[in-house]
Amino acid sequence: MLEAIVERKRPGKDKILSLVVLFVGIIMASGYLGGGQEAVSWIGVTLGLLAAVTYALFIWFSGKTAKQVAPITRSAIMLSGSFILVMLVFPPHFLINGSLHEALLPWALLLALFGVVIPPLFYAIGVPHIGGGLATILSAAELPTAVVMSYVVLNESVNWLQWLGVGITMFGIALPELMKRKKSPAVIVGANVSA
Repeated sequence: MLEAIVERKRPGKDKILSLVVLFVGIIMASGYLGGGQEAVSWIGVTLGLLAAVTYALFIWFSGKTAKQVAPITRSAIMLSGSFILVMLVFPPHFLINGSLHEALLPWALLLALFGVVIPPLFYAIGVPHIGGGLATILSAAELPTAVVMSYVVLNESVNWLQWLGVGITMFGIALPELMKRKKSPAVIVGANVSA
């Protein structure tokens, strides 16, 4: 939606179809259809949608801002700004009370590397090449990854509906590329016939 509003460019049929498939897959993979949930929290829904908006803005700005700057520099600037904002909202008491050096440091380093350093760096490198719309679709792989890791690492139970949702989500991620490849041979054949 952001790409359509800002760039005044309607999304193609492949993106719309992919988003519909992703939406179905994500609902199934989240376990919501399995039942057992309490009533929907509208505060939670609102905060989730706001998180989605800020995430979409992050992806869009990753692809549009300062393309001439080296990806590692752009990533460092974004992370520095994020660090300052987080420190203002959540003051770093762990630096003073000693919990960082007791047991928190190894986990903090792992989380920092795989959650904070590597993803923005790869976004800064990749998004300018593939565009914000496709990057957003690819980022939907986060939920299937979380489901698989919760099953493998945390030994949580994952029902068949969630596994089906993971498969549908992965199919939705691959769908634009599959549709693009399906169109390409037809164009080449048509060009040969007209020649």
